Amino acid sequence: MTKKASLILLLALCFPISAFSETILLKSGRIVEGRIFEKTDKYIKIDFQGVPITYFSDEIKSIDGVDLVHPVLSNGTAEKVLNEGIKYGKQGNSDKAILSFTKAIELNPNYAYAYFNRGIVYGEKGELNRSISDYTKAIELDPNNAIAYSNRALVYAGKENYNQTISDLTKAIEIKPDLALAYINRAGFYDLLGYSDKSILDYNKAIELDRNNAVAYFNRAVTYYSKREYSKAWTDIHKTEALGGAISPRFLDALKKTSGRDK
Repeated sequence: MTKKASLILLLALCFPISAFSETILLKSGRIVEGRIFEKTDKYIKIDFQGVPITYFSDEIKSIDGVDLVHPVLSNGTAEKVLNEGIKYGKQGNSDKAILSFTKAIELNPNYAYAYFNRGIVYGEKGELNRSISDYTKAIELDPNNAIAYSNRALVYAGKENYNQTISDLTKAIEIKPDLALAYINRAGFYDLLGYSDKSILDYNKAIELDRNNAVAYFNRAVTYYSKREYSKAWTDIHKTEALGGAISPRFLDALKKTSGRDK
């Protein structure tokens, strides 16, 4: 397997853009990705890979970069229209979602969260320039939205503008130094550009922040493989397996063949 093929495997697992799969930042520093299907003043329930999980409000720092104590929703009518857009997005009706988000923006031109959500949908539709434009506006209105930077980074990656991708991920990390996902994503692009040592440092940091992140272990194994540090790669593969993480059979076959061992 070539280095390029290895990186294709790594990037395919690192950077899914999932519409309306909310990013919950817990006060412990842990990042959880899942779809909220029930929300009250006291708790939220999310669908995490088909498993329902409950988090109480006093455990949660923010949802999608929006602090629970200081929500960015300011215009009641615009908020109602935006919530309709989120509902359409969850149903997979991207055109209606965009219409709703656009209407919310018309009602409140400074509604950062509406630009943010419309940027998600445009990104999923492959309208990358519009997606970047909306994330940029959301950032202009809310400069501390680390998730907006992180999301925009992935859209720049779709345009193969990897330097801007890394720049946005670095900014997301500056805003939220405990954002493990941003370290994982930046590590992948460091690898793509040949900076494997920087990549390892970012994976190390991501694992320090979230020791149960199987994706970080697997992707670090790929990087160690590219550096011919096969023993370390196997250690990370074993950890990925212990956490129940996905392991590419193609990569595993390559590691067995190149390292001369089966496990």
